[in-house]
Amino acid sequence: MSNVAFDRLVWVLIYGGLLFACLGVFLMRRDSALGGAVVAIGALDAAVGAVLIWVLIFGGLFGIVLGIATQPLAPATGWSMIVIGGIAAAVGVVLIWVRSRLGPDT
Repeated sequence: MSNVAFDRLVWVLIYGGLLFACLGVFLMRRDSALGGAVVAIGALDAAVGAVLIWVLIFGGLFGIVLGIATQPLAPATGWSMIVIGGIAAAVGVVLIWVRSRLGPDT
């Protein structure tokens, strides 16, 4: 993924989430529950665009810790959590490495 494509993805998530949150504010006039849900989804979308890599890293590390804690009681579940958490953390680290290796766009 090129630097431009990655930046566009992040900005689409951020601005799309903000627009969705604004739509939720207008929907709150007619249905407060639906409007609140749309605002929450929009805010979540914007946050995902801003912190996608860090969520992968710290979520993966948390999954590893939970897997280690679960392993004595349910070995298969514990190992599954360790593997999935390790993959998520590794993907986050690789995304940081890729982002750091991409040169500035002209």
